[in-house]
Amino acid sequence: MTSKPAFQDKTTKVRFLLLSDTHSQPAFPPTDSSHAYRHPFPDHDVLLHAGDISDEGQIWEYKALFRTLAASKAELKINFVRDPELEDVLSEVRDIWTGQKAKRNGIVYLEEGVREFRLKGGAKFTCTHVHVDRYSDPKSCPQVYASPYTPEFYNMAFPYPRSQDRFNPPSAETMTNASSQNSFQPPNPIPSWPVIDIVMTHGPPMNVMDTTVRGQNVGCEALAKALPRVRPRLHVFGHIHEGWGAPNLEKVRRDRAVMVDLTRDEVQEEWGEEVGVGGKLVFGKETLSVNAAIMNFRGQPVNAPWVVDLELPVDDVGS
Repeated sequence: MTSKPAFQDKTTKVRFLLLSDTHSQPAFPPTDSSHAYRHPFPDHDVLLHAGDISDEGQIWEYKALFRTLAASKAELKINFVRDPELEDVLSEVRDIWTGQKAKRNGIVYLEEGVREFRLKGGAKFTCTHVHVDRYSDPKSCPQVYASPYTPEFYNMAFPYPRSQDRFNPPSAETMTNASSQNSFQPPNPIPSWPVIDIVMTHGPPMNVMDTTVRGQNVGCEALAKALPRVRPRLHVFGHIHEGWGAPNLEKVRRDRAVMVDLTRDEVQEEWGEEVGVGGKLVFGKETLSVNAAIMNFRGQPVNAPWVVDLELPVDDVGS
């Protein structure tokens, strides 16, 4: 039996606010009670935005979301850019998300790969882009994997052929035949359990909150293959607006968010005027998958954000 990694001995609760597919729509003002997506957001430690910030890749659209993220009181706000026509403005967009103003507001821009962060309470995530083999040691600290890529879908940015596997390490047979067949080699396959705590992708895996209004399942088969190997605590995505929600979890729309507590044994927990649903999550055996798209399939910002409590390992060094 493999011994429990040392970094899992001590944990702390971390609250995440999950957003995706805001499509240039800033959060509504506090007085607009008709929209759950409004200021102020429920208290949270980390904000995760899973892409589709804009409609047309215009600079003003990114600045609008920047203001929404800056208004959050979270210690850390993580996002990646994955939008139509992005290639024309990517350099300028990076300047917005990686400049001094972003750093002062705790905003971090991700590209595909594994990153590490340290929160003030000691919980750690990875933010620096590194090669996967660095994380083969089970004593590594908790990690976040992010990818803006999705299978080909209309004219969306960062596409890949549905036959392509970006998320799993190549097999020995694939490696042997790679040079002769010009096979695709994934630049950033997701490390296997127990390395990754949180997976952020823009698109869903196949058959998980990926059903379109026409009844088609359009998620990624390779991602669906990877997740049982990776076994993260949380997988957040969007892309398919009508897929908003989480499988095997009651859809509870509250005033400003769906509240999910995965740190308690109780099924329900009172949070002020909100009622949370959940139950304690067992790392390595369970994953909460959330489609956090704010827009519905008609492009209306009517879906609620998600607030998720997770227990994460604490690194005492330097905390």
